[in-house]
Amino acid sequence: MDLIAGEGALLVIGCGSSRIIGGLPPGSVAVDVLHRKLRYARRFNQPLVRGSGFALPFANESFACVLCSQVIEHVPKESPILDELCRVLAPGGRLVLGTPDYANWQWVYIEKLYGLVPGGYKDEHISHYTNSELVRIMGERGLRFEEERYILRGELIQAFRKPEHH
Repeated sequence: MDLIAGEGALLVIGCGSSRIIGGLPPGSVAVDVLHRKLRYARRFNQPLVRGSGFALPFANESFACVLCSQVIEHVPKESPILDELCRVLAPGGRLVLGTPDYANWQWVYIEKLYGLVPGGYKDEHISHYTNSELVRIMGERGLRFEEERYILRGELIQAFRKPEHH
């Protein structure tokens, strides 16, 4: 993914068993709360940590890039996850967030289709974000919005930058 290319060691929150783990740069770490997902991800020979995005087991400002995709919509908005992502992000570092954009009709229809699929996760999204809302929320945490991408105009991917210390 070009939004993380060249950003250095990466912390992937909610990695699941994604193939992205196999291509992480040196020094990267993948985190998931589910042991079964991490057990499957061992095949990628990358550092894996079982942990929660609510209390990440890493020092402040320890990663140049943090990726959290398809996670924040599954946890309450008042959870500490966004603060934790900012805490572990190094000054000058990039945060990449992926989540459905509930302001776009494309996602609304995609989610309805999930409800028709046996085992679909239509009701698992407990927090509904929009592009402008996330730009505001992350701005309140001191991060500068840099760019966005969409997959099928429903899945939003945003990049933010943490300012350098002055």
